[in-house]
Amino acid sequence: MRLVDARAGRFEQAIVVVVLLAGFVFQQAWSIPIAGVVAGLGAAMAERSPLQRFWTEIIAPHRPAGTNFEPAPIAQIQAFLLFVGLVVATLVFLAGSVTLASIVATVVALVGAFGATGVVNAAAEIRRRSSRHER
Repeated sequence: MRLVDARAGRFEQAIVVVVLLAGFVFQQAWSIPIAGVVAGLGAAMAERSPLQRFWTEIIAPHRPAGTNFEPAPIAQIQAFLLFVGLVVATLVFLAGSVTLASIVATVVALVGAFGATGVVNAAAEIRRRSSRHER
């Protein structure tokens, strides 16, 4: 199984969370679709996404060597979870319910924040629990 630097994915998740947080603070509901585009790029392009490339080429060389690696499928699933949540929030927002869209986006922001800080990776937790039930 191929391993990837977990810090790059966490950086991307942190950017999504910051965009959502700025939208909440400044009451700009359009931050939800913008965060969705950022998460979508991460989910679709993986290590080739603009934010991950920015991390790898600009920030990572100035940081200590990464010792925190995760399986590539886990990183992809985590990005996909954020993207799907933001697609749902965007569709609800476009349907006219800003309050419900904000609630969904808040849940996505919490999942992203926990993933970005390394507290809990939702994708890894889902995979761990599903493999435990398969036995």
